[in-house]
Amino acid sequence: MITLPKVFLFDDDESNLKLYSKNFDDSFLVKCLQNPHHFKEALQDDACAILVDVIMPIMGGVELYEIIKADPNYNGCPIIFISGSSSEETKLNAINIGAQDFLTRTMSKDEMISRINNKIDFFRNNRQVFKLGSVKVNTSELKVYFSNEKMELTLTELKVMKFLIKEFPKLSSREEINQEVWPDQIVLPTTLNTHLSNLRNKFPKWEYDILMVKSKGVGLALKEQSLV
Repeated sequence: MITLPKVFLFDDDESNLKLYSKNFDDSFLVKCLQNPHHFKEALQDDACAILVDVIMPIMGGVELYEIIKADPNYNGCPIIFISGSSSEETKLNAINIGAQDFLTRTMSKDEMISRINNKIDFFRNNRQVFKLGSVKVNTSELKVYFSNEKMELTLTELKVMKFLIKEFPKLSSREEINQEVWPDQIVLPTTLNTHLSNLRNKFPKWEYDILMVKSKGVGLALKEQSLV
C-alpha cells in the first residue's frame, strides 16, 4: 500500500482551501488550515511539505514562515509560498527569505503537483532532521535531542537512531541497518544489539520502544503497541 505524502496548506480563503484539497486529493494527504495560529499542527513528524498563502489578514505568510522555521519541532520539510500575484517582486521576496518555491494560482494543477513533488523528493533524499515523538536527530549538527534537550550519543548511536526513525514504522533487517551504519564492513551480530540496548537505556521515557522481533527485524513502535 502506497502512503501519500502529507501536505499542510495555510490559506485564509475557504474557497481556495476547498479547491486545492480537491485538486491535490489524488497526489497528497492534504490538511487544510485557515488560521495560521494553528501552525503547531503542521509540525508533525510526517509532514512532507507546508504550503503558505503569502497574504493572510491574521498573520502574513512571511511571518508564519519565520515562526515555523524557528520552531524546534520543525522537521525541515519544504515550505512553499502560494500567491494570487505573479509579480517578480513578490516571487523574489519569497525566495530571498528562504522559501523553497513559489506557486501562483494561475499555474495548472499538474504543474503545481509536479513542483511540490520535486521539492518533497529532494527533502526525502537530502533530509537532515529526523523527528519522532520527543526525539529529534540533526545529522548536519551531529546532535540528538530529547524533549529539546541535547543528549550525549556516540556517532554510531546517532546513525542507528537516525535509521530507525527514518524507516519508521517499517521493520528493517539487521543486514539493512548494518549496511547503513557500517557500510562495507563486517560486524559481529552482537554489535548492533549492544548499540540498541544502549539507546534503550538512554531514552527510557521516550514514547517509542525499540523492537527486536525474531525473524522479522528491528524497528520502532509506540510502547503500548510494543511486543517486547
